Amino acid sequence: MDPNNPYQQPAQQPTYSIDYLNEISASAPQKAPWPKWAVIAGIAAFLVTLLIGGLLIINSQPSSVNKSQSYYLRLSNLKTLATNQQKYLRNPTTRNRNSTLTLLLTAADSKASELFASQSIEVRPEKIAKTKVKAVEDAYIAKLTSEIDDYRLNATLDQAYPREMAYQLNLLLNQLSTLKKISKSNALNQYADATIKDLQPIIKTLEES
Repeated sequence: MDPNNPYQQPAQQPTYSIDYLNEISASAPQKAPWPKWAVIAGIAAFLVTLLIGGLLIINSQPSSVNKSQSYYLRLSNLKTLATNQQKYLRNPTTRNRNSTLTLLLTAADSKASELFASQSIEVRPEKIAKTKVKAVEDAYIAKLTSEIDDYRLNATLDQAYPREMAYQLNLLLNQLSTLKKISKSNALNQYADATIKDLQPIIKTLEES
């Protein structure tokens, strides 16, 4: 603009069409799509992770087979222990109660053996000799037998044995109740109900000794 000519119009700015502006403007950068192989690999990795996680969860929980074996070995060991201690008991009442207990455990052992055989669950000690379950139960009964022997050597067997066996039987029934919860077998549920019903009275009697 000429300062000496106040009426001079300002220079006109060039105008451009919208299409022209769109053509010269830089378009926003676009992300390249994932290759098909990368998408497939990602999905496969996710599925493998889920599978491994599921296996870890399953393997972290004792199977019903292991629980069945553990229960049967404990039952059989307690039956043997009760049978062996009969000759050391001096109190007539304690002897009678232990005799009844031995008969009940023998019956429960026989029924359990038949039940697990029908379900193809191996519980015979000689067939599962190298399993972790067998090793754990062997260690458990060895410790318990040593404690019972100490009672006998200290002349307290008639007083301590009934309460100890009542405690062990309660643990046994807890094992059986747990097995019942995870089992889908009607036969096992019936066996569990009958065994619990049979053993609860003798447990109460032993606790009162």
